[in-house]
Amino acid sequence: MGLIITWSLLAFFIYWIPSKIVESSFLQLEQEDVVDKGAQARDALLNEIENLKTKTMDWAAWDDTYQFVQDRNKAYIKSNLNEESINSLRLNYLVIANSQNKIVASRAVSSTGPQLEKFPEELLAHLKPDSELFKHENMQSSKAGFITLSDGAVLFASLPIITSRRTGPSRGTLIFARRLDQQKVSRLAGVTHLDLQFFLTNDYSVKKIFDENQKAFLAEQTIVKPLSEKQVIGYSMMKDFYGKPGLVLSTEIPRDTYQQGRRTLLLLIASLLIAALVTGAVVLALVQKLVLIRLLSLNVEVKKIGRRTDLSVRMPEMGEDELGGLSKTINEMLSMLQISQLELQATSDMLRESNSRLEEKIRESEKLNSDLSQTQDQLLQAQKMESIGKLAGGIAHDFNNLLGSILGYASILEDDLKNNMAAKKPLDVIQKSAKRAAELTKQLLSFARKGNYNKKQINLNEVVLEAQSLLSSSLPRTISVRSELSKDIPLIEGDAGQILQVLMNMGVNSGQAMPKGGQLLFETQAIIADKKFCEAQLGLQPGRYVRIRTTDTGIGMSKEIQSRIFEPFFTTKEVGEGTGLGLAMVHGIMKSHAGTVTVYSEPNVGAVFHLYFPEMRANGEIEISPFGSDVTKIKLTQESLAGRTVLIVDDEEMMRNVATDILTGVGAKTLVAKNGEEALHLFKAHQHSIDLIISDVIMPRVSGIQLVQAIREMNSNVPVILSSGYAENNEISDLRRSSNLKFIQKPYRRDEILWLVWDALKSQFAKSIAKV
Repeated sequence: MGLIITWSLLAFFIYWIPSKIVESSFLQLEQEDVVDKGAQARDALLNEIENLKTKTMDWAAWDDTYQFVQDRNKAYIKSNLNEESINSLRLNYLVIANSQNKIVASRAVSSTGPQLEKFPEELLAHLKPDSELFKHENMQSSKAGFITLSDGAVLFASLPIITSRRTGPSRGTLIFARRLDQQKVSRLAGVTHLDLQFFLTNDYSVKKIFDENQKAFLAEQTIVKPLSEKQVIGYSMMKDFYGKPGLVLSTEIPRDTYQQGRRTLLLLIASLLIAALVTGAVVLALVQKLVLIRLLSLNVEVKKIGRRTDLSVRMPEMGEDELGGLSKTINEMLSMLQISQLELQATSDMLRESNSRLEEKIRESEKLNSDLSQTQDQLLQAQKMESIGKLAGGIAHDFNNLLGSILGYASILEDDLKNNMAAKKPLDVIQKSAKRAAELTKQLLSFARKGNYNKKQINLNEVVLEAQSLLSSSLPRTISVRSELSKDIPLIEGDAGQILQVLMNMGVNSGQAMPKGGQLLFETQAIIADKKFCEAQLGLQPGRYVRIRTTDTGIGMSKEIQSRIFEPFFTTKEVGEGTGLGLAMVHGIMKSHAGTVTVYSEPNVGAVFHLYFPEMRANGEIEISPFGSDVTKIKLTQESLAGRTVLIVDDEEMMRNVATDILTGVGAKTLVAKNGEEALHLFKAHQHSIDLIISDVIMPRVSGIQLVQAIREMNSNVPVILSSGYAENNEISDLRRSSNLKFIQKPYRRDEILWLVWDALKSQFAKSIAKV
């Protein structure tokens, strides 16, 4: 009887426990599947709205629409607001409003055919002048979503009307709208391969479910209801444009997951029952066998005990007779053997421990060798990059000399042939191509750390807004890029392009740290850094700064990673996905602007970067090229340079020739030297007649800087213009502050070098300058 009860309880637990665990797990999987299908259906509707927004954008940024709002031309209505055009866009409603939000044109097309119909009064209530659908903060603004009417929902997109170049001002608003009718629902169902239905929240089909589960719907949860053993349905709510409950989406799917779970449960229970029966039978058989053998084979065990290898085995107590004494003697002998075995085991353990320590030392030695090899590899990599940088810089320098002659002679031809229209186009192509090549050399120079920093007065708010615009269009839509800018921040001195590159590098890094979306915020602020503040900010000196703070909501960084992120070639990305130079470039550019960059981050809470730029001093001067401004109206006349003598020094014959032709073309006299030594001899011989020196920087034996220093030692203050294929370095900048010296980077155009010549000599012939 007891055995029957035991087996009954065992069978009950074998069935009850798995059924609860397995069935609940598959029900959970089924619910998750329904939720995923509901999300897929919502995404399909949102994609439909996004498609409508795209079509609206095409018409809103169209010069014809822009012009129509102003002049109401009938040709636009006849060509574009006809039934055929509206049907091709799959629209039901089209509205064009002017800048006062008054409707100037509208069309309503029936869903059942091409015939026109009237606007529903409910829809017109959403199109009043003060409607949210007409409010746009700027020309990039857009509004899209759906609104509900008593007989269904209407999808819409609203955009400001601007020019095709995306400029303004906005002349009004364009609205495209479609009814969410059964035909569109069927199309969405075909795209998603789901059984979809959309209901208003007060529809009798879903009203009871919506009223019973309002809190869950408002929390954007999906309600799952089984319809039968084979079907299940999920309900989820979508809010309308105003953020109110708008539509209830139902998704009906087969209960394949649940049915599979039931089959799995039955198979598991059957397997457990069979296993239990087999195990019970085996246990009973083993118990019976072991007990009988113990009783019937006692004499056999006495004979076999000597052959056993397990010395912990003992003979059972047989009593106080001779057999019991014999069993005790055998057990004592086994105990002595066991002690000897333990001592031997201890010795063996000591030997194994010694061997283990030796192996550990060997592994440490191998690790040291591996670390040494890795360090050597890093050194070789650094040397390789340094060699590549030197090679790139040398190529760029020499290439700039070639481009200098091309641009110089092209500008001379442009001036000589300015009335020859047939020559204008090929000359434009030559100059544009040469300028493009010059941009490429600038990139090579930047890589070689000899790039050109075109420092000017900068308002950092403008640079931040440009970076925000570029990042908004390049980062995924799931990432929001915002800015909060302080008004009237001080100007700084810097290269706007380089600072923009800093913000773009940091923005791209933040975007990669937010794979599931998030927020990127730029902030600007003027601060005063005192001594105590600077002690906590590495590389910062007390003074006034403009700070840019970037904050993201990404995955963050550990302290170890933060300590290395500005190192060249350090990256946390997979091999082939990053060079590790992005933040190293940020650090280098900040140093070149006499600023610094700091970072604070924790894992899973995002990262904050601070960029500190010194505020521009009140007496700071920035040399701004006059070209592209009103100064270009200054023309050099033959009288301005007539009789002036210019010493031209360059080891490149082409550059000597082009400089000579440019200057002699405006009436100047030239002396030419092919190196610094020859230039010194010429200067000593014609010291009192030379008005200006134009010299290359990098020359054999005597460089341009050494030439200037030698001339200044002669107590001569003759103006000097240094030129180089590299950008201006610190040594040249120091000379400019202490000497009558200017600098121009190769390649240069005719008007650029002539203006610099005029600027260097202007105090000598200011009265001969003609302003036109």
